[in-house]
Amino acid sequence: MKCIRLFLVAAFALSSAGCIKFSKTLTLNDDGSGVIDITYTLPEETVTQISGMMKLADELADAAGEPPPGDSHGYLELLLNPSENRIKRKVDSYKIDGLVLKKVKVESRDGSRQVELQLTFKRITDLAQTDFFTDQGFTLSRVQGGNYRLERKGTPVSSSPPVDMEDPQIARLLTPVLGGFDATIGVKTPGRILQANTTRRSLRQAVWNFEFNRDAEDFRAFYTKDLIVIFEGAGLSLPAE
Repeated sequence: MKCIRLFLVAAFALSSAGCIKFSKTLTLNDDGSGVIDITYTLPEETVTQISGMMKLADELADAAGEPPPGDSHGYLELLLNPSENRIKRKVDSYKIDGLVLKKVKVESRDGSRQVELQLTFKRITDLAQTDFFTDQGFTLSRVQGGNYRLERKGTPVSSSPPVDMEDPQIARLLTPVLGGFDATIGVKTPGRILQANTTRRSLRQAVWNFEFNRDAEDFRAFYTKDLIVIFEGAGLSLPAE
């Protein structure tokens, strides 16, 4: 419930500030190393209001007898109020051998805060040691036939109820906020893709797109949908869970 409260508080900051665009691509190499590219755009007005919104979220949580949202989702505040130094410090704090911030760029342009970052890693299994990639990243496992499965588990409905866009009050509140919400998540695999629960796929790439203007349920799906790719494992020996 605290995640929904935190989102709704942030939503008020976003309500007059325009759209959110987010893109993340995981490229997995044939030795288990890889690259993560993330780009996103936040309205500058949102960035200037986030500190106050996070404080209010903490106060609401305290009044409800819950832990402050920032205690378990510190990375969320970083994403919503980004700076190059804060991102660098966050990556350094993980202390993971081989996890390197190769590129980070945060700039204000056309009334928006634009963020680009690229990380490289030696082993995809190491990403499970980070808060962000535990919540939003992909895990790699070996499946029948020597093939591999990449999966991002969606947030279970039972543990964190999604925003109900069927509720007229919620819909009225969030439609102006999410009108430009557009998120894309992609993976590039070292083997030929055999299965993927998306129609946007090629030989070694799968892409999921969540666009509120196309379907209001896409915002819910962005958090709750399991993203799955099974790819050919012939000739590969990858570190899998």
